[in-house]
Amino acid sequence: MLTSVIFGANVGPNQLQMTNNYAYTLAGNVSTKTLSLLSPTHNNSTGSVSVNYTYDNQGVLSTIAPTGAPTLTYSLDALERPSGLTDSNLTTWASGATYNPANQITGGILNGITWTWNYNSLLQVTTETATAASHTWLNMDYYYHAGGNNGQMYQSKNFALSTAETITYNYDLLKRLTSASSSTGWSESYTNDPFGNLTGMAGAGGAPNLSVTANPQTNQISPTGITYDNYGNVTYLPALSMSLGYDVANRMVSAGSDTYAYDQANRRVYHYNGSAETIYLYGKGGKLATYTISVTNTAITPTLASENIYFAGKLISAEGNAVAVDRLGSVRWSAGPSTKHSYFPYGVEYTATTNDTEKYATYTRDTVTGLDYAMNRYYNSIWARFLSPDQHGGDISNPQSLNRYAYASGDAINLYDPRGTDYCDPNNPGACFCWDTGFESDGEYVESTTCLGGVGQSSQGTGARYSPKWVALISSLYQMNAAALTSYAHQFAKALLSENFSADCAKDLADLGKTPEQWANALNNVSVLNGVWSNVALASILPNGGDAQKAAQRLNLTVASDFTPGSNVTAVGSVNGPQVFINPLMVNPFDFNEGSGLIAHETLHNLGLTDQTIQMDLGLKVDPNNTKNISDKLQQDCFPGSSPAPMP
Repeated sequence: MLTSVIFGANVGPNQLQMTNNYAYTLAGNVSTKTLSLLSPTHNNSTGSVSVNYTYDNQGVLSTIAPTGAPTLTYSLDALERPSGLTDSNLTTWASGATYNPANQITGGILNGITWTWNYNSLLQVTTETATAASHTWLNMDYYYHAGGNNGQMYQSKNFALSTAETITYNYDLLKRLTSASSSTGWSESYTNDPFGNLTGMAGAGGAPNLSVTANPQTNQISPTGITYDNYGNVTYLPALSMSLGYDVANRMVSAGSDTYAYDQANRRVYHYNGSAETIYLYGKGGKLATYTISVTNTAITPTLASENIYFAGKLISAEGNAVAVDRLGSVRWSAGPSTKHSYFPYGVEYTATTNDTEKYATYTRDTVTGLDYAMNRYYNSIWARFLSPDQHGGDISNPQSLNRYAYASGDAINLYDPRGTDYCDPNNPGACFCWDTGFESDGEYVESTTCLGGVGQSSQGTGARYSPKWVALISSLYQMNAAALTSYAHQFAKALLSENFSADCAKDLADLGKTPEQWANALNNVSVLNGVWSNVALASILPNGGDAQKAAQRLNLTVASDFTPGSNVTAVGSVNGPQVFINPLMVNPFDFNEGSGLIAHETLHNLGLTDQTIQMDLGLKVDPNNTKNISDKLQQDCFPGSSPAPMP
């Protein structure tokens, strides 16, 4: 498990070095995360902020305690779902939460606001209301097509505005939004090119307008004055006459005179506006707290500026102010001062309100640029697209997803993209086809879905887009990883052939229909290769005759295309040979638990088994979005109490 990672050096005017440190409970849950700061220009003075967690006997989160903020304590119902939230200052943040059989929240009092949600038989939210005393802060109705538009919303009604508003939506055959019209007088039509670029907005009645051209080879747009770097990042905003700068991982580190820094999961943890330095503490739920810091020769002192509060996956207090968010996570009302927010479909506000807080679709809108910070990159609501290409290559079975700049595949009404990596259905965020952030809020790796939807792809974390600066590092890591994984494979093969393995491991073999000799043969013959450089045809390692193989053949893809810069794929095991291709940036060569489970998992693909087959045979949840359950089970069953063999 990760215990420490240095992710920042020479940050800001005080040349800060930044480190995340993690401590764990005996059950493996994060107990403390600490963001540590050191300033070499100030006598190596130090400071830190942290968040402490406790859990109940079932491993469910009980308390959260960020530095300088009251301790939050969750109460749980009989099914271990959050039913209430209080803090050490005796503030009640939530009470009386209720859920339907699908575990969707249906009601409760959240931050003093009485909420109700209703859903249809497809588990789509149909109404949501938020009231307090005589005020109605949110009152939305949603209507969905039962057939023609595959469940897409065709109308929404907002009764909380001074004049109730009904908006009607239309879509094309690719499920992209083509028009929206409001009962209050505005309307807008949208033009998309064949490559998924939104090239036109024709707005009336105050709705925004847009007219751009898009390069069909790069999907980069050409409004007057815009420029891109060699990695596809927008480097100049002509409307603001502002230059933007990026680091080696293609994260925005400067916007005009403002500077930023990010942690290992691409979360923005630092901002310098030319006069003040601000740091952000992330944890379970998202951004937990904001601090200003002062740096002297004796100490770095953080001062709590604001905190965010989450309950049942919903933001209920942003930057210290109560908020009401809609089904997409857009803030529709915020306190301090009381303000209602309305948005055109792609996020432009009807009337601009104060920035530097959460607004559209979970994003934080910055004052200096007007851009939305979207966790892994930045979104421009005026252009209705991201400023940097997606870290993932998209899904070849869905060509619209191959456009790395498009927002929500052209459907900002039914989909959202809370992490800036891939779009999701807000009614079922777990089904997002490339749901990935690498290190999650608690600091642990997450094994998530594969972008291709093929066989044998494990994803654990996120890497940076590669540049020449990464080549030496990748090569060095590959050598260490190949040696470690091969060593673990040979150690396991020896145990199998000597029948020195547990009863649980024997049962797994029987359930999979494989003998110890077959698995040992695959382990002894495995060839661990660097997927980043591989020119092997991707189709040659996929199941013969499958849709994924046919698509890979049609597009003439190589294995390297599955490990494109920023890919979340950790390893791809061939079902037609002894090869296991890895992304060296994703594997820790010194973590035996991770490596042993991974090589055991991938060599089962060498025996012709797909992830779905393995999950079914082992009685695991069949979920292409989470193949880590395979690696975890094999490590637990076949390597209990083991220690790693010496690396060659």
